[in-house]
Amino acid sequence: MRKKPSMGLLALLIALGLGLAACSDRTALDPEEPEQSAEVDPAGQGATVPGLVRVRLTPDLADKIGTRALRADDPALRSCDAPMSDLLRSIGAREVRPVFIMEPAYEKRMRRAGLHLWYDIILDESAGESTTLRSASEVADLPGVDLVEQVPLYRTMDEPVFFPLRAYSFDSERNENDVMPFNDPYLRKQWHYHNTGSGLKSLKGADLNLFEAWKQETGDPSVIVAVIDGGVYYEHEDLAQNIWVNPNPGQGGYKDDIHGYNFADEDANIAYDAHGTHVAGVIAAVNNNGIGVCGVAGGNGSPDSGVRIMVCDAFGRKNGQAFERAFVYAANHGAVIAQNSWGGSKFMSPSLKKAIDYFIDYAGCDNDGNQLPDSPMKGGVVLFAAGNESSDDMSYPAAYGPVVTISAMAPDWKKAYYTNRGEWINLMCPGGDLHYPGGQIYSTSVQKKVDEQTGNILAAQSYYEFMQGTSMACPHASGVTGLIVSKYGGRGFTNADCKRRLLSALRPSDINEYNPGFEGILGAGYLDAARALDSDSSKAPAQVKDVKAEPGYTDLTITFPAVADPDDRTASYYVIYYSDKEPLTASTYKSAKSTKVFGLKYNVGDKVSYTSHNLSIHQSYHYAIVAVDRWGNEAAPTFFSSSTLDNAAPVVTVEGPKEIRLAGSETARLLLKVADPEGHTWSYTMKGDLLGISANREEETILVDLSARGSVGKHDFAVVVRDQYGAETEVKISYEVYLNSAPVLSKPITLTYLPIGREQTISLGDFITDPDGHKLTYAVTSSADQVVAVKLHDGVVTLKGLTKGSSTVQIHAVDELGAELYVSLSIKAVPDDIVYHVYPIPTYGDLNVVLSGQIGSATISVIAGNGSVVYKEAVSGITGEGSTHKMDLSKLAGGKYLLQVEGNNGLKYTRYFVKY
Repeated sequence: MRKKPSMGLLALLIALGLGLAACSDRTALDPEEPEQSAEVDPAGQGATVPGLVRVRLTPDLADKIGTRALRADDPALRSCDAPMSDLLRSIGAREVRPVFIMEPAYEKRMRRAGLHLWYDIILDESAGESTTLRSASEVADLPGVDLVEQVPLYRTMDEPVFFPLRAYSFDSERNENDVMPFNDPYLRKQWHYHNTGSGLKSLKGADLNLFEAWKQETGDPSVIVAVIDGGVYYEHEDLAQNIWVNPNPGQGGYKDDIHGYNFADEDANIAYDAHGTHVAGVIAAVNNNGIGVCGVAGGNGSPDSGVRIMVCDAFGRKNGQAFERAFVYAANHGAVIAQNSWGGSKFMSPSLKKAIDYFIDYAGCDNDGNQLPDSPMKGGVVLFAAGNESSDDMSYPAAYGPVVTISAMAPDWKKAYYTNRGEWINLMCPGGDLHYPGGQIYSTSVQKKVDEQTGNILAAQSYYEFMQGTSMACPHASGVTGLIVSKYGGRGFTNADCKRRLLSALRPSDINEYNPGFEGILGAGYLDAARALDSDSSKAPAQVKDVKAEPGYTDLTITFPAVADPDDRTASYYVIYYSDKEPLTASTYKSAKSTKVFGLKYNVGDKVSYTSHNLSIHQSYHYAIVAVDRWGNEAAPTFFSSSTLDNAAPVVTVEGPKEIRLAGSETARLLLKVADPEGHTWSYTMKGDLLGISANREEETILVDLSARGSVGKHDFAVVVRDQYGAETEVKISYEVYLNSAPVLSKPITLTYLPIGREQTISLGDFITDPDGHKLTYAVTSSADQVVAVKLHDGVVTLKGLTKGSSTVQIHAVDELGAELYVSLSIKAVPDDIVYHVYPIPTYGDLNVVLSGQIGSATISVIAGNGSVVYKEAVSGITGEGSTHKMDLSKLAGGKYLLQVEGNNGLKYTRYFVKY
């Protein structure tokens, strides 16, 4: 890795109070450059080169400074622009110099592209990020400065953040009888060109399909591929024949640029690099030369075959970087394809964007943008590796819309574990994966001895090795691009023609099917080298017929036989247009929503199946299906309509109490029995006042338990039963929480006297009730059980007098919630006679006689000492034990009297009393 990104730049920018410029990240959908301000742009979005401030000047100021590099203290700079001279000296800048060398032969178009406006301000070597940022902020305020740019730090795409690059060598498991198209001995290791499935975990056919492509084209030397990377070892035994040789070296300010240039160090001393050499070998290692490996467009072994590699060393001897000038140089010196396995910035540098656009617009062209007579293509094609962070984040320049971006696959069609993803990626190519024995990419490399002080290469030799990464995937696409231009290049062939062929050349394996969960973010599919060389006869596929629709409740499955295509075997895609409004027609279907179904994996007549999901219940949907080939030729549309199924809500039956009242620890349970008419799965939720409510499911029943945890009063909640398609039934439930009342004595218990030897029963339910209707339990005790014995059974108390005396009988009533009532009875055990008690004795006036309930009537007499009856009264209607009859004896004279009571049963009771 060239340099790890620093995350401190954003915090620093915020601390300094600097804003973002108008030009920020580019997306694939927004290739146009917006208006820009003279602010620092951008910042806080990735590591930038310290000690370098890049500016875009106004045309007037750029013309004053010219195309030369000027020291900050040079009088010539002061004469051009005194404010800039003063500022550069104040910030410690060493010099200001043009970013692009203005080559006289192409100055006209370079100026038209605005390349002459870009300058680098070189600060002191000790300047760090913070110093660079402060300097950039000050430069932004200078008159004549349109834009100040922080230059991103890039890295080669062979250096994953989390995983190692290189793998051990591996002896191929290929069958030695496999027929190889060329005699290169290591071609058997290059599964990525032709995969027989013999490697562990690999799948047959998971490759570039290159052997078939070689039957049509192997590469033409008129096609120049600029490898913008670390320096390619151009003397490598398996590359030398296919290295570009500059027919006019030393032109336009580039001295000794025989095979290319070292832009980072600004000389022709190429810093040989294993990564750049490996990439170059994938593109154009010499084929059929009896040594080493093969390249995608490496020719057939004859000197006049194979594309040519232009060496554009962008990293140099000491891990510098200079990419912008490399693109311009490549465009000006004959390259029409730019291979780039580097990047990793979070933003698109405006100056780099200008350089890439220049290559796309002017490669293969003259000053006026017309195709050069000896160029195979008008305009250039730029290809980038997607990156190896296993990330979904945008990564630039790879995410810049006009370039072709490549992700990496393993030997079984699956994405390589490290590859980046995103909608900005175009295609997937073999990139290797170290988890598969022999599953990396085998290509040319270099072993070198380097002077650690100067970075100069002291010695180098040819080498071969396995590597992996999107760095290795991208040159596969660059090589195929070279094959396309080799076969079809010539007058009138444009970069748009080339990209159209490249981006539509897909293997018949479905990339989304092999990579579930990553649909739409790995590229349109796997690149097929042979299909890239096919011709377009402008014949559309056959019309889709025999469409069948199988409706579900929220989905609808469409099936139809795959159709034939006259020149592409079968349709590449089936575009399915759909609407839930009106039926589609020939004039309206193109404006409807649509989706694409990958068609190449089907043979003619195979059943193609597509399911529309997340549809509405019982809704009509209208479709048009159009078969499309890779060139965009469309069959006539096929129209049809269908409807999703209707869905009935679950049926819920409630079992349990109709009215629910709860207090204290009382609970209630309801059983909600659920039946779905269509047998769908269902679930339930609850809403409303749920304090004290719980529920659980047992098979097809919901058990709802209620308790009295809520406040006193009425409460409501609901149970909502919903089937798998959203049809629902809501059951509303009400209940009441109340305060519990204690049992009450509804009428008095009048038992006071109990004859000895006799039993008296009291049914407690006749006297004690519960206001809330609770069931009561009882306990009964006697304070003198030798006087009155008590027994309790089923709420009935039996009392029995044993001996004369008094006892307190206590009755304890408790309801279901523990509320209590105590009732005390004072009972006197008396002899079993017709009179139980006479009081008071002596008396002053009234005398009370307590009568037995065994008599219905009696005659009461008071007899004086002389035997005369002084009071006599007949008492009738005696009811109950211990009925008291009161006599008024106040008129009797004081003295001793005899009380005599005669009952209707013939019994007589007598006793003496005193009257005062």
